[in-house]
Amino acid sequence: IALMLSILLALTSAPTPALVVRNVDVFDGRRSELIRGATIVVEDGKFTYVGKTPPKTVPSGALEVNGSGKTMIPGLWDMHVHWYDESRLRLFTANGVTGIRIMFGMPMHLQWKKRQQEGALAAPRMYVAGPIVDGPKPIWPGSIACSNAEDGRKAVRQVKDAGYDFVKV
Repeated sequence: IALMLSILLALTSAPTPALVVRNVDVFDGRRSELIRGATIVVEDGKFTYVGKTPPKTVPSGALEVNGSGKTMIPGLWDMHVHWYDESRLRLFTANGVTGIRIMFGMPMHLQWKKRQQEGALAAPRMYVAGPIVDGPKPIWPGSIACSNAEDGRKAVRQVKDAGYDFVKV
């Protein structure tokens, strides 16, 4: 946890120095293996190096962290979120969740997403569904009612045109 907090502080403080984490075990999700004693370099909020062999160069002024006895994993995703409190979005990233899928989106969610992408909001990456596309008598307020195939096509176009990432039915 201390290592994660160090990294989060390093990534969210301004200006952000480069970060080098040495001798840390890293879980490689693509290969499903643990890389022991790796070095990680983060510059401008992006991972620029992850490997067993130390990098040839280290950015000057980099914050160096000893990761001995610690393990780093890729960011986690919460794939089914109903979230309406912007002030607590940081709790996701503070707990290792770097991406969320909002399942009943509203215009405020698109605003949050835009601000997060611009770096103006500390929050996980977001994929946002539009209003739920439902049958002729929707259960949830704010859903889009559809009685036939043409209504369904119109609803999908409406969700897409509004800028949402996907449709929830």
